[in-house]
Amino acid sequence: GGAVQWEVGVLPGPHADPDYVQTEFMDGTFYTQPYSVHYSSNRLGVRLEGPKPVWVRSDGGDGGTHPSNVHDHVYAIGAINFTGDHPVVLTVDGPSLGGFVCPATIISTELWKVGQMRPGDSVLFKKLDLAEAHTQLLTTDAKLAAIRSIARGEQGACTPSDVLKHVARAEATVRNGAAAVGAAASMPPSRPLIHRLPATDAHPGVEFRLAGDRYIQVEYGPMELDLTLRVRVHCLEEALKQAKVPGLLETSPGVRSCMIEYDMRTLHPARLLEILLSLDATLPQPHDMTLPSRIIKLPMAFDDKWTHGAIAKYMKSIRPEAPYLPSNIEYIAKNNLLDGGKDEVRDVLFSASYLVLGLGDVYLGAPCAVPMDPRHRIVTTKYNPARTFTEEGTVGIGGSYMCIYPMDSPGGYQLVGRTLPIWNTFGRAGPFSPSKPWLLQYFDQVQFYRVSEEELEALREQFSLGRHELNVTPAVFDVAAYTARCDLVKDEVQALKAKQRAGMDMQLAAEEASLARLAAKKAESPTANGPMSTDDEEDDSIWDTRPGCCKVMAMFTANVWDVCVKVGTRVAAGDVLVVLEAMKMETPITSPKAGTVVAVKAQQSKLASAGTLLVVVQEEP
Repeated sequence: GGAVQWEVGVLPGPHADPDYVQTEFMDGTFYTQPYSVHYSSNRLGVRLEGPKPVWVRSDGGDGGTHPSNVHDHVYAIGAINFTGDHPVVLTVDGPSLGGFVCPATIISTELWKVGQMRPGDSVLFKKLDLAEAHTQLLTTDAKLAAIRSIARGEQGACTPSDVLKHVARAEATVRNGAAAVGAAASMPPSRPLIHRLPATDAHPGVEFRLAGDRYIQVEYGPMELDLTLRVRVHCLEEALKQAKVPGLLETSPGVRSCMIEYDMRTLHPARLLEILLSLDATLPQPHDMTLPSRIIKLPMAFDDKWTHGAIAKYMKSIRPEAPYLPSNIEYIAKNNLLDGGKDEVRDVLFSASYLVLGLGDVYLGAPCAVPMDPRHRIVTTKYNPARTFTEEGTVGIGGSYMCIYPMDSPGGYQLVGRTLPIWNTFGRAGPFSPSKPWLLQYFDQVQFYRVSEEELEALREQFSLGRHELNVTPAVFDVAAYTARCDLVKDEVQALKAKQRAGMDMQLAAEEASLARLAAKKAESPTANGPMSTDDEEDDSIWDTRPGCCKVMAMFTANVWDVCVKVGTRVAAGDVLVVLEAMKMETPITSPKAGTVVAVKAQQSKLASAGTLLVVVQEEP
């Protein structure tokens, strides 16, 4: 069938207007103009193409140079995540933590629609309120209960018409009940920021933000990098564990935030907000706390071939130029005005001790870690838009944070090197176990030492077999001692930040210029990177009647990543003719028969729709 037009219900937040995205954009564009589904979509995330957001901030400060950048926080399932200016719907296998804003979140009863979307479909987001989300949740439960009752034979013999009547009656009962009790009046406000406590001398201030109908995000303090805020988040999590709140499902920490997942059927959001406010008032001051830690030393190949490969793939399929291309490391040096260039970036990376603040930064136990010494906190932007591929074990820098990618995955951090695997699915080797397949823990301190690419390959093989023992030393994270060290170097840090601010401004200007050039090129050649030309589509039928001709078609909508043959090329059965890129994977399209290529319709970097003719092979007699 043709493209489908979807309407998807969302709740605003956690990061929308008026703090992050302008209200005029949200009300006048985001909720009124459709987005189209991109071919690079799968269970990790559904990429969308459409209107560029209008930002409130000029940059993300310590979170990163672009205004979409924030300090890393936990993502809600169904969050609409802006990676730079490009939206991605984060789905069930998507990243659990990251540093981009999420202006809206799809409610739980509407998520099924995302799983049905195909490239070329359009999506219009419909703004709902908490009361409607709650009612939809209960009506969905009631409909399913009615269907189960019919399936068990409890309603007697039912025709299809009877089934529809039973389901409609169940929905009407729920909606009438919600209206009778005034469900809307008892809900917190359906806006991104549902409650705020201002800062005092004894409290950093706290904001409670809406993140769909399953989550509330608690954010402490200003949008600044302050490790005492992470300790306060730790205290909140411990208090919630002790409270054993019915209906509270999970807590997940970010850098200065905590995502609270709850079941609205059992725990009313207004009641959850009351509990959070009450517990927050009892939290201890973090300034004198000491937390267990470990110092873990990992090898890293700096500026390596694997990161070069990921960058080259990005330039070929997503964005050919940017201030951070073709060298992420050179960009980092420019963004921080480092006089020593790439060498100084290298020296900082191998001198820093990175404190792990979050796990799952992208996926599977990946650390979100920040240098303990504020003089080592080089600042970068994140990719705009994000990559579709990053090699497992890659080390990246985004904002002020370091991440190690635990699997081949999308990502937005600037790439600087590669290290050992930090995730082992089956937990069968080294420091991993079936119950703990991840390497790192909260408040660990990661330190890198330099190795060559060849040495890293050998270490990775030994590590995967359980024959390489890591250098791990027990330690503590002493908040008071850390604060004292920061006070000693605060003048140096202020000078560094001023220098970084100047570098960031220059790179922001370079980014605007780059985007303008790309837009101008697109305007000059509107079909560049667009669909394959179909001017001679009527001639494709001639191959149906020509003896021995085999038409090789695109089985799904995809970007033509590579064309491996030309007219006259002799191929064997199984030889690769074309490579398609879709769903964040490359798929080789092979010849079904031995013969000679007599027609090539595939065009590199063009979009091939499902059913499009790619190559014709004349079978050998």
